[in-house]
Amino acid sequence: MAIKEKSINLKFHSTSNSNMTQPRPLSCRKKDEDWEMGDIVHTLTNRRWLEKCVAYAESHDQALVGDKTIAFWLMDKDMYDFMALDRPSTPLIDRGIALHKMIRLITMGLGGEGYLNFMGNEFGHPEWIDFPRGDQHLPTGAVIPGNNYSYDKCRRRFDLGDADYLRYRGMQEFDQAMQHLEERFGFMTSEHQYISRKHEGDKVIVFERGKLVFVFNFHWYNSYSDYRVGCLNPGKYKIVLDSDDPLFGGFNRLNPTAEYFTSDGWYDGRPRSFLVYAPSRTAVVYALADEAEPEPTLKPVEVLKPVEVLVMEPELEPEPKQVLESESKPEPVEAEVEP
Repeated sequence: MAIKEKSINLKFHSTSNSNMTQPRPLSCRKKDEDWEMGDIVHTLTNRRWLEKCVAYAESHDQALVGDKTIAFWLMDKDMYDFMALDRPSTPLIDRGIALHKMIRLITMGLGGEGYLNFMGNEFGHPEWIDFPRGDQHLPTGAVIPGNNYSYDKCRRRFDLGDADYLRYRGMQEFDQAMQHLEERFGFMTSEHQYISRKHEGDKVIVFERGKLVFVFNFHWYNSYSDYRVGCLNPGKYKIVLDSDDPLFGGFNRLNPTAEYFTSDGWYDGRPRSFLVYAPSRTAVVYALADEAEPEPTLKPVEVLKPVEVLVMEPELEPEPKQVLESESKPEPVEAEVEP
């Protein structure tokens, strides 16, 4: 079975870095305020029907020398000074972390039947990869300078994602939550997929994948209360993944215990709908309450068989026999004398 690879490849970059070191098409220089929801959906779903596809937000080609990782495009040099939790964040860091989570989740949600990470992308590795190399002399006489065989950028800092005092930890926790969501619901291999909304004015994308409802609000400052989203299945919905959760470096603008009830009536091509709160730059996943709260599986209690314990009584030494004084003296023996 043929498997196709696909990358969202939008070349996201920070608003503070309008002049790029490498020339790129104008379509690659868009700020997130100019992203078109229809283009994102089309890029991720443009494949032949039932063709297996592996999606990824970035690959090794995008992290080699001369380019930047998505996190570095989004946050740039602020990553060197403001990723520690003991100092205030910046608008650029807050924006970059929020969009980095949304980019990865929408790629996993719409991109295909498989999802691929690349060497630190799961926690937003800041720097590029550069292998040790010397100067390259071309036949034309031109010289491509090397890096003096430096190993400085020939590594990945996986310790960044494990450091609980850095914001990278929250980004790594979100990646783990994405993987657990797929393991629990299996939405990537589900045949059911329906995109009910891609609103350019609201900057909102809503779609169903498997039994889940995904709501993305890419707007940079608009948060929508009582926002109606269409769905297929009736019942009570609950949040199963929230990119704004404090565990993931979010701002905790949603109540994780809130319940959302469907109402009948066609909306966005769906037979039912429910109202949600969609904060700016967030991605939220909803599931039916009975699916969101599975009954805990109890482990069978192991009944221990009684163990027979043999108690060995110690052997007692026989008591010494008491000898009476009369018994201790031998009786006199009369000698027989022959006549």
